Amino acid sequence: MTDIEQPGHEEEESYFISMTDIMVGMLFVFIILLMYFVFRIQNQSEPVVPLSEHRAILIERDRLAENLRLATSRITELENEVKRLNKNPLEKYLKLADAARESILWDLQRSMKSIPGIADGDVKILPEQGILRLSGDMLFPNGVSMIVPGSPSERAVKALSVALAKVLPCFSVGPASNPTKACNPNAVFIDAVFVEGHTDNAPIKGLLEGSIKDNLSLSARRAINTTQTIYADQPKLWQMLSISPSQEGRPLGEGTSPLINAAAFGDTRPAFLNNTEDGRKSNRRIDLRILMYSPKTDNLGTVDKLLDR
Repeated sequence: MTDIEQPGHEEEESYFISMTDIMVGMLFVFIILLMYFVFRIQNQSEPVVPLSEHRAILIERDRLAENLRLATSRITELENEVKRLNKNPLEKYLKLADAARESILWDLQRSMKSIPGIADGDVKILPEQGILRLSGDMLFPNGVSMIVPGSPSERAVKALSVALAKVLPCFSVGPASNPTKACNPNAVFIDAVFVEGHTDNAPIKGLLEGSIKDNLSLSARRAINTTQTIYADQPKLWQMLSISPSQEGRPLGEGTSPLINAAAFGDTRPAFLNNTEDGRKSNRRIDLRILMYSPKTDNLGTVDKLLDR
């Protein structure tokens, strides 16, 4: 009996041993895999690189994290700003008008800079003031208000007139205007464009060009001559009108006043100090100032209807 049972006992023991081997083998494989993943994690978190490079990596990581934080914060601010503006349609309209004005200024500058002979410093933009600034020396020599045919000043003013004729139709009313949703999606309009003449503070002795006796008169003649040259080169600008009616009793959008007008300030608004020659040259200038229409809240619907009519 003992001899008969012994083979069965040995078979059970062999089975147990084989199962143990399998379990040990599996455990060994598991330990190897665990060590492999730990090694991978350690390599990712603590790369084996020189200390200086490791510090650079950490600095770059922190910089990227800070940029991500700032970008996320900025997105949140903008989302909150959009929500606030949507609650105040007039404020939203004025923001859109400011953005459109800046875009117009950049379009005018790019168009003028495409003309040979006009340098980067000759045409500047002041976005917050809505100004396209033209160097006085580019347009007028010292003490001169005339725009001589064929001169660099005439080429510059004609370049400006062509640029205005391309841009203004979208933001005005009148026979030569064409405000559409495609080019003016937010229905923002220009109220007026002022061609402002400015001078330095050097006093005028005697008479210039037969009748100019002071800086205010000189700046006025420069502004008038510039405006007249603009209209002469692009007569259709006369038919691009402000939406603000100048005549009493006329409704919004049926104005009769051309957008472009001359204004003069003499030496009363210096943009630079007049104690250097460069400062005086910069103060002898023409500023093209764009004023956007600012409606009342109850006019917003009327303004929008001016498109595509």
